Amino acid sequence: MPAVNHSATPFGRAALPRRCRRARAACVPLRWANLAFVARGDEDGVLVDEDGSLRDGADGGVAGSGHILTLRRTSPFTPLNFAFHAAVTFQQSQGQLCRQESGAVKRRNTGSRFCAPLVSVLLAVSVGGCGMSGGNATGPAATSSASAGVRGTPGATSHVTVEPATWRKWGLTPLPATPEPPADKPLKLSATGPIPVFSHVPTSQKVVFITVDDGLEKDPKFIEMMRDLKIPITMFLMNDAIKADYGYFKPLQAMGNHIQNHTLHHPAMNTIPLSRQKQEVCGDQKILTQQFGTAPFLFRPPYGAYNDNTKTAVGDCGPRAIVWWRESMQVRNLQYQEPRKKLRPGDIILAHFRGPAELKGTTMTEMFANLLKCIRAQGFAVARVEDYIQPPTGH
Repeated sequence: MPAVNHSATPFGRAALPRRCRRARAACVPLRWANLAFVARGDEDGVLVDEDGSLRDGADGGVAGSGHILTLRRTSPFTPLNFAFHAAVTFQQSQGQLCRQESGAVKRRNTGSRFCAPLVSVLLAVSVGGCGMSGGNATGPAATSSASAGVRGTPGATSHVTVEPATWRKWGLTPLPATPEPPADKPLKLSATGPIPVFSHVPTSQKVVFITVDDGLEKDPKFIEMMRDLKIPITMFLMNDAIKADYGYFKPLQAMGNHIQNHTLHHPAMNTIPLSRQKQEVCGDQKILTQQFGTAPFLFRPPYGAYNDNTKTAVGDCGPRAIVWWRESMQVRNLQYQEPRKKLRPGDIILAHFRGPAELKGTTMTEMFANLLKCIRAQGFAVARVEDYIQPPTGH
């Protein structure tokens, strides 16, 4: 079983306890190569999304303590699922998943031996919600201006007024106006040299950046919503998810939104050899360039997992930076990677092209409206991350 590079996953690093906890749910086989499991057991189940954030139930809120479950594999497009108490260390040990509650070191009997820890992952149990004011707060007064891309010119921006009635059509009130991006870009990419990794943009402007991954859901109403509201997004598209209908994403690109690289098949990159990683990145790079006419210069590794070979593959295939995130959108609430549970200027937010099957009956437009409510509740505008990046020559 390949080792997990915890320094290169959103899960972080945790101390290694000596024994697994004796749990009411037995340790079960776990393969990090897929990183996709579904909960079942005596509770409704705890969902852990690709970024490691935990949620439960139809509203996407964080589950309470005492949830016990077993695991079964599901599609790689399905959110990850685990059990947890207030804080849990999950241990990958001899192909099994065990859990330890509140850092206590307790023995788990597996017959004639114990689950000796090989590696552990600490999942930060962040409280779900919009942060300062909650997901349904309307927030401070805001203008009705929004940043909109010039059609057919990804990255070019102009300020267009969106009428309050248009916001109301989607159950929203206007976001704060998007400021002009700085002329001196805070992130500068080079055509050669090491591949940088970033999860936020250094800026004092009160803006956040929305990124939308995969491309599995293709809801025509989402295109209508983006046309109406002129919200800038960045799309990290994975070929397996989009190949049935490349054309769906072209109207979104024509609004000024960039399309970036997210691999061919969505593997956990740190579990496959360099040759496979190059196939994943270079393959997606070639198809996206052919289909959409522009070569991606950013790359997002599935599940946020990467290693040094990933950087090599990315550099060889064309993108010039790896992009992580600080928050992720679930169904109704944001999940935060850090305990402050508040947006900060320059934060990158992860969302997905998902529909009712993945969102417990919620549509993509409803999920996205909930995301905008969370952003507005904290007084932030939405900007386009590429407007704050100086790409390498040729992009």
